[in-house]
Amino acid sequence: MHGHTWPCILAIILCLCACTGQTRYYTYQATPSQGWTTRDTLHFDLPAFSDTEHLQLSLALRLTYDYPYENLWIVVDQQQDSVYHTCDTLEITIPPHLRSLKSEGASFRQIETPLFPLHLEADHATSIKVRHIMQPATITGIHDLGLKVDQPARP
Repeated sequence: MHGHTWPCILAIILCLCACTGQTRYYTYQATPSQGWTTRDTLHFDLPAFSDTEHLQLSLALRLTYDYPYENLWIVVDQQQDSVYHTCDTLEITIPPHLRSLKSEGASFRQIETPLFPLHLEADHATSIKVRHIMQPATITGIHDLGLKVDQPARP
């Protein structure tokens, strides 16, 4: 290779890395082992960020093979101190290729899906609550549920 090729390759790699988003918060909470009821609300307390942020909220699910449905209906409740409150009803679709992995030896199916943009004011505590609204009132097969907050990649 020519002497100038390696510095060019390194510069391209650094530019690509600089343009990717950054995960600001990512945690899971287990659902009750006897089943997740409509009365069970999962609470996520996001840290207060020092700057006003425009972020992306994603939901992550770890499903066992006891989960029999093709989708999951949830309510996501967001509270930022007493300043801001939203409540959204969302449908999470389980992709067809993840509905039949039982024969492949995996014990969980993991799904991560973007939910909505998240605007966080500087130094405000933010709480996000998630509950399901499926029928029947108690569902099994959801091992845990996670929230991920990413800073979007710069263009």
